[in-house]
Amino acid sequence: MLKNVLGLRTNRVHNVMVPRADIVAVSIDMTLGDLLRIFREEGHSRIPVYHETLDDPRGMLHIRDFINLLASSIGVDDAEATASAENKTEVTPIDFDAPIGGMNLLKPVLFVPRSMPALDLLIRMQAT
Repeated sequence: MLKNVLGLRTNRVHNVMVPRADIVAVSIDMTLGDLLRIFREEGHSRIPVYHETLDDPRGMLHIRDFINLLASSIGVDDAEATASAENKTEVTPIDFDAPIGGMNLLKPVLFVPRSMPALDLLIRMQAT
């Protein structure tokens, strides 16, 4: 693993980019139910969200934020709520036919030049 990290010094961002044909991304109009299926089938923890084409990115969707949405619908907002035996959770139904664009789940996309050193990108991603 250390060898791979040190190898990032000599690589540029364009050397580690995913080919466009292999990008798994979803439309901002996709429903929550379809998004859940994509997360399950693809096994990724982050998925880019676009408007009409991949050239119009709107954000990144992290599975952690999706799980937080599901957890908040059943009243599991923190560790104290789940640890309390006396706490009765109320279930708020989630509309799995709602588009993801209106759910406030998207994180900003990080734009970087293709010529940036890959190690610098890794540091920037960890910082943000």
